[in-house]
Amino acid sequence: MDVRQLQYFIAAAKAESFSKAADRMHVSQSALGSQIRNLEQELGGDLFERHSRGTELTPSGKVLLTYAEEIIEKIQLAKDAMATSREARDCNVVVGMTSTVSCILAAPLLYRISEKHPEIRLTVVEEKSDALIEKVATRDITLALGFNSHHVDGVRWEPVLEEHLYFVENAAFGKQNGGEITLAEVTRHRLALPSIPAVVRSVIEAEAAAQKLTLNVPYNVNSNSLIRTLVAQRAAASIMPIAAVRDQVEAGEFIAKRITPPVHRELYFMSSELQRPGRGATIIKRELQLLMKIEEKQGTTGWQPLQDREGAANRAYVAGAATSLRGPDPTSYRSLATV
Repeated sequence: MDVRQLQYFIAAAKAESFSKAADRMHVSQSALGSQIRNLEQELGGDLFERHSRGTELTPSGKVLLTYAEEIIEKIQLAKDAMATSREARDCNVVVGMTSTVSCILAAPLLYRISEKHPEIRLTVVEEKSDALIEKVATRDITLALGFNSHHVDGVRWEPVLEEHLYFVENAAFGKQNGGEITLAEVTRHRLALPSIPAVVRSVIEAEAAAQKLTLNVPYNVNSNSLIRTLVAQRAAASIMPIAAVRDQVEAGEFIAKRITPPVHRELYFMSSELQRPGRGATIIKRELQLLMKIEEKQGTTGWQPLQDREGAANRAYVAGAATSLRGPDPTSYRSLATV
């Protein structure tokens, strides 16, 4: 016995005619009749009395009709409940970002979703890339924007953009804001950098090794705020995304110079391969893509379009990969006006 047989049986009982029931169910009369005969064989008795005027239920058929209608009603209630649950789940979205991405995108994303899609309940979580990857894999986070630190099964990667890194120092030491500096010149400075295996440190070390350079890193610090403190106290310089020090640069406290040839890391969308993207996640991803395009055009974040999208996609699946790509020379350093 299956749901289709019960639906055909109910239709025939209501219509008191196999031909009328077949029309209502959009099937041939022979197909409907075959399903009802199979049902009768399974139950061991006739369900309809057939006569020239049509059909009518037997006593056994009347008993089955009561239960069949109840079964179909409960199945529909279950479908409705599942749809409601799925809709609620789709509208509850947890988005993860690294701190430097969050300081650029989180506030405008929250504002846009609140204004344009109030039905979506958005939560923004700020974590390091490795933690984001793990939480995406366990589906604690719906969608994340982070940098490739290690491979985890079940995580879908989509390359988004390149984030260029900058040499940052206290304004008391710098002659001018903006401009460029080579990595060889950077090695003359005492640096405060995150420790390996942080993505940004791995990228910097890979580029230094490629140029046969040795960095002077007396301070291994896994905290952007502490690195900023060391730079503010003139104890060290650093290499950071411009977003991490944008406020200090705008205030004239720090000087930021683009490293040339470019040293950069790749930003990825991360989501679970085991979970279908819901409506809410799809909308939020689209809004994030729009916001990132705006930031790229503003030129204040060090974000650039990917020069090697295929290569970035391949590198996403290499555990612990840390690669620095060189694309065409970027445009000169631009003003760090507020977006």
